[in-house]
Amino acid sequence: MSSSSLPAPRVLLGPGPSSVSPRVLEAMGRAPMGYLDPELFTLLEDLQRDLRAVFGTRNGWERPQWFAAPGEEQEDRPSFRRTNWFEAMKREARMVRERGGILVLGSFSKYDVYLDRAFVSYDAGPGDGQELIFTGGRFDNPFFTTDLLYDNDIGFDGLAMKGKVRINDCTNTFFSAGYFPIFNTDFNFASNQPDKFSSTDKYLG
Repeated sequence: MSSSSLPAPRVLLGPGPSSVSPRVLEAMGRAPMGYLDPELFTLLEDLQRDLRAVFGTRNGWERPQWFAAPGEEQEDRPSFRRTNWFEAMKREARMVRERGGILVLGSFSKYDVYLDRAFVSYDAGPGDGQELIFTGGRFDNPFFTTDLLYDNDIGFDGLAMKGKVRINDCTNTFFSAGYFPIFNTDFNFASNQPDKFSSTDKYLG
C-alpha cells in the first residue's frame, strides 16, 4: 500500500475509535520481540530501574512491594526494628491521604493482609476454676459445639458472655449467651446523610 492511499491524520472526537498518540503509532510500527528475547529482559530491567520498584515474591508471583525514591536503597532489608521501607510506605500513605491513590486488587498487588478475628475479652470471674468472660468484636464460637451443632469454624460478630461455676469438687456448670447483629441496614448510608432511613436491623440473641 502506498503512502498516498493512507488517510491523513485526523482528530477523532467520537466514542470510538479514538485518536492515537504519535508515540503509540511509532511503537506499533516496530518489529515485535518474543517474551524470551534477551533484549526484552534488558528493556524490562531498565523500566524497573526507572520506576524504582522493589520487587518480592508472594505465592509464586513476583510483584512490586514498594517504590524507592531517588537516593533510597532498592532492597528489602528485614528487621525486628523499623525496616528500610518504612519511610517509603509512609510517603505512599501520605500521598493517598492528601492527593489520591490506586488500589490494585489483582495478582500484582502488594502485601495481602487478612484479619478474621479481632476482639476484646475480659474475665471477671473469681478464679479458682470459675470464670465469667465478656467478649466483644469478631471472635471464635462461644457456644458449646459438637460435630452436628455450631461448627468451630464459625466466627461471631457482636457481644458474648461465658461463665463456669463450680458447684462442688465433682460438679461444674457452665452457660453461654450472646447478642449478634445478623442484618444491619444502617451501614448502607453515610453518617452525614441528611435524610435518615428507618432501620430494620435484626439481631440474634
